[in-house]
Amino acid sequence: MATVQHEPFRFPDRIGAEFFKTYGVARPQATHWRKATCQEVGCKNFANGWRIFIDLSTDLGQRQGRYIRDHSGRKYTVVGQANSNVMLEFPAGQKCFAEHRIPLDREPICYIRGGDHRGNPTKTPARKLRADQWVEDFSEHQGNIKEAKERG
Repeated sequence: MATVQHEPFRFPDRIGAEFFKTYGVARPQATHWRKATCQEVGCKNFANGWRIFIDLSTDLGQRQGRYIRDHSGRKYTVVGQANSNVMLEFPAGQKCFAEHRIPLDREPICYIRGGDHRGNPTKTPARKLRADQWVEDFSEHQGNIKEAKERG
């Protein structure tokens, strides 16, 4: 007999998705985050320096190598090379290659929509609420579930 695997924290689908409500909180990057410098986020690469390996036998590796050499403006030292693989070391105190972001001081977007992970068969649009309204609705919903369970 085969065992059915369910996603973590999800109950088996015994009733339709139309009987569910999904509560969500979102902080979209476009509206709730901004780009940040290495210093602002305490970047370890900025503080300590870092090493990268590039495989120059691939198109990607060749593009990376050209970018680092010709356009990045970063200082580095070749610390190892074997065949087409090269290891570069970047000293501390310069911007790393990651794009760092930090949250803006904005309230998250709290919403409730019909359905569950399978979708929203009722096609009702998500409702956006203030955080206090969202918490109150969630609490009432949990109370209703508890009462229904106690009634059997």
